Amino acid sequence: MNQHNKKQIKQTILNTLRNYSTRTKIILVGSAAVVLTSSIAYLKGRKSDKSTDVSDLKIQRISNRDFFLQLKELIRIVLPGFRTKEFAILVLHTLTLVSKTLVSLYVAHLDGQIVKALVDRKGKDFVKRVFLWLGVAIPATWLVSQSK
Repeated sequence: MNQHNKKQIKQTILNTLRNYSTRTKIILVGSAAVVLTSSIAYLKGRKSDKSTDVSDLKIQRISNRDFFLQLKELIRIVLPGFRTKEFAILVLHTLTLVSKTLVSLYVAHLDGQIVKALVDRKGKDFVKRVFLWLGVAIPATWLVSQSK
């Protein structure tokens, strides 16, 4: 192969790659346009399909009523009364979750106070708050691990 053939082959390959790149961009833009227009058409059609038919509203009302009746029966099964073991477990679990949240907020507040004392170069406040943080964070860690 002479020099002229190598240049011609190289030029042909470069032209092919440029054409492929241009065509790929056109295909991607066209595909995106099709997806976008079809999505808009679907959403417009979906909004216009909503009808306020009276029978549909009755079915929704009936299914809502059935749902609440079934929920009421389930609550009676799960919690037969206020003086039961199940109710006590539910109350304890709820209190644990609420206290976990409050303790986590307090620990975050203490973190902020520790950083503030460190930035303000108040050594005594820093040490005091670190010990306070240790006193709260260790039980908080236990509480969080028990609630999982």
